[in-house]
Amino acid sequence: FFNRCLELNRLHITTNGYRGNYVLYKLQDSVGIMYMHFYPEFLEDRIYEIRAIFTYQNWSIGNSKTQPDSLQRNIKRLFDRWYPAGYLITKRHEGDTVYVKVNGNRRIVIYKEGEMDVKAIFTDLLVENKIKK
Repeated sequence: FFNRCLELNRLHITTNGYRGNYVLYKLQDSVGIMYMHFYPEFLEDRIYEIRAIFTYQNWSIGNSKTQPDSLQRNIKRLFDRWYPAGYLITKRHEGDTVYVKVNGNRRIVIYKEGEMDVKAIFTDLLVENKIKK
């Protein structure tokens, strides 16, 4: 992971992200530039979970297209292109929509976090099951 990140950084594809602890990857969609800050969790030198935080570079409280509701739908559409479609829709205790998908041993969860961000969590369920035992 670290060697790959260094290589992508040298190629100017990624850079240091949020608080210097995350990797920053910039995506473009119809609304503008979207920041994806991500960093994995490791178990025995293997990645078992990646948490990603998404926000729009041009976020503004007055711009409805950059708000978390719109961003969450756009992230889901992006992931539908990257991974086979088919999310379950559920609600958080705050009433917010959460998209959940299980594909093989990978679980993807997409939810709003705060006034600007959307989080996505990718989890290897086989490893998570080992941790819980």
